[in-house]
Amino acid sequence: MPAKRRQREPCKECIARNRPCEGLYSECDYYRRSVPTKAALAAEEASGTKPHRYFLEQHVKKLEEKLERLTEEASSTSNLSVGSRAVSKSPSPAVELPPRPFHPRPAEMTGRWWEPEVLAPAVRDYLVGITLAFADEDHLYFHYPSFLASLAEPPDSPQAPHRALLEAMYLVACYYTSMAFPNPNSPYSLVRLENHFLARARKAQTDSLAWCDRLMDYLKGTCLVTGYFIKRGRYLEGYHHQCGASRMALSCGLHQIVSPIFDLSVQPTLPPALAGQEKTILLPPPANQIELADRIMCFWGIYLRDKVASVVTGFPPALNEDQDGIVAVLPRPAAEYETDDLRPQDIESIMDVFKATPSGTSARATAAKGRPDSHFTSHIKGMALYERARTLINMEQKAPERFNQGDVAVIHGAIKVFLESLPPVRDAIEEGLPFWSSLISAHTFGLGALLELKDRVTQGEQVSAAMQISRLIVGMPEQESLKGCCVYGHCWAAGAEALVAHRQRLVAQRASQEEITEVDGCLARLMAATKKLSGAYPNFAFQLNHVQRLMEMTSVSE
Repeated sequence: MPAKRRQREPCKECIARNRPCEGLYSECDYYRRSVPTKAALAAEEASGTKPHRYFLEQHVKKLEEKLERLTEEASSTSNLSVGSRAVSKSPSPAVELPPRPFHPRPAEMTGRWWEPEVLAPAVRDYLVGITLAFADEDHLYFHYPSFLASLAEPPDSPQAPHRALLEAMYLVACYYTSMAFPNPNSPYSLVRLENHFLARARKAQTDSLAWCDRLMDYLKGTCLVTGYFIKRGRYLEGYHHQCGASRMALSCGLHQIVSPIFDLSVQPTLPPALAGQEKTILLPPPANQIELADRIMCFWGIYLRDKVASVVTGFPPALNEDQDGIVAVLPRPAAEYETDDLRPQDIESIMDVFKATPSGTSARATAAKGRPDSHFTSHIKGMALYERARTLINMEQKAPERFNQGDVAVIHGAIKVFLESLPPVRDAIEEGLPFWSSLISAHTFGLGALLELKDRVTQGEQVSAAMQISRLIVGMPEQESLKGCCVYGHCWAAGAEALVAHRQRLVAQRASQEEITEVDGCLARLMAATKKLSGAYPNFAFQLNHVQRLMEMTSVSE
């Protein structure tokens, strides 16, 4: 075959138009025939007639103007805000607007708006607003007024947020648009941009580390990226990402903040320096009470995600309370930091949670009765107790030489004290809290920790914990169960397994039909919730099949 007929790659024009290309020339025959020659263009101009493409361009221009006019009319329509939904004043059900965080979209989100390194301010504020609207779900706690004020600073200013945080917020905003609008063709869904902003967030975090530039923003951004990985079921990536943030938090000394009260004389102890080297200060001392609270919240957000990543992957956590000497105080409600209403009797560390007195009360509660914990702190305590119970039981099976029976008794007492300290769930429901709230999670994790102890607790405690977990699901909307923490599935599966064993005992003891029916109802709720969650987290399919096999064996034995 002559060289000019040799097969080549399809031309760019055919690829762009999704058209088959013979690939025989640098410009295929179709393209060469469709492009007018210079002589044809000159003749067209000389004739004075308008070519067909002129009318097409004018038509496209009119359509763009019409779309812009309709967008402006929709955004200027007056609406009443009810909760997180936007409801039209008109009684006629014309068009239901999207939820408030997603509407209206700024006019600057046209063309390839996502490509500039620094997004337009209106686009940036829109994406940041979506992320902050779901901050409770992501446990993203910091002083929002200070953060929003810093957005007005130039991007290169040390007071402006680092792109390591901003790009992570853009990524999370894209995720939540895909959850609110599952159809990827929806104009409000940004699911197609997740990989784009994920790559930008990773690069920005690498730059922040390389230059030790605004490391607090690096830590917050890493937390958001880790949460994104876990929500997408990419557990190994999330675990790997979280380990780096956990070790950096230790290097910055965030685990050694022993007082929530701002005092220049009380600073965290830095990690020991190597022989012949000076200690490196990665973070300057906090300038005020708000900055100190910001660091406390940030560390416990990292700690929480580290425990979640450890549970879902089965790998050891990067933060170990005993080996790393974690003595940082647990967070208090944000209002207490802002008003300087911090009291010594409220100060508590995670090691205080793990310890229990012989009377069954914690050392801190015995010393002084403090004010109630924030929902975030309750969530942290529940997750820490759940992970510690799992670790102890796994140690008994895999490393019996390191297992200590006394540790199980201590953690058992700590779990009971924690559950007794939580306010009733019905109070949270009456307050209108969503079902993925930290208080609901705290109850679920505490009860799940009891179930993880298995035969180390009585059968009555196991059955009671399983039934209480199932009651938490009553009335839970389907979309809320899908948004729940992925650790829910472990607790639900453990509760279902305990109820299957209890049902077998009831059948063997010829118990009344009412008792068996009650257990069947609790089992049905747990199985249905686990099945829904397996749609978002495929790894729960194995646990679901395991419990289903147990239920089938029970029905066969009858």
